[in-house]
Amino acid sequence: MLDNLIKYNKKDPDLDLLYNNTSINYLTYDNGYKKIDKNLLKDYLNNNLLLSYSSIDNYNICSFKYYLANILKLNKNEDDFNIYIGNLFHYILSKAFLDGFDFEYEFNNFIKDKTFSKKDKFFINKLKIDLIKIIDVIKKQDLDTLLNDAMYEQKIYIDKSRDFKITFMGVIDKIKYKNDTDTI
Repeated sequence: MLDNLIKYNKKDPDLDLLYNNTSINYLTYDNGYKKIDKNLLKDYLNNNLLLSYSSIDNYNICSFKYYLANILKLNKNEDDFNIYIGNLFHYILSKAFLDGFDFEYEFNNFIKDKTFSKKDKFFINKLKIDLIKIIDVIKKQDLDTLLNDAMYEQKIYIDKSRDFKITFMGVIDKIKYKNDTDTI
């Protein structure tokens, strides 16, 4: 009602009654930092905080972005194209060096249920060519190493808890190793 009065010179018939019977700090705003109560935060998070590279990167870019995305969970980016492409690359690269790998089958199987815009289709086709080149380069690099075994997409968890349960989680894309049974 005050906005209408000040901006448009329209006075609501109930404005005098409400204005005289309420206390409003109209046109005031305090954007100063208000500390979050640690106990409320612990309760909200169920005393459990899981951190990853992405969440720490969010914090590094902008602590408020981190708070919105990783604490309040307000961003819904499951369908974000960049995340989809990252998942596609991780999936293909985790399969590419296994026996019987069929690039076309795995690629098409991953994208079969997704609807793309024309722009996204253009990038998917370009990135498909890039992904084939990446696999070829890695295969050539593998010829120059004695590490002949590999693990893919290995999750690791590091507990850094004190009075609050904090766990760092990461996914290692690829670990190359050699099984050496001759030495202890």
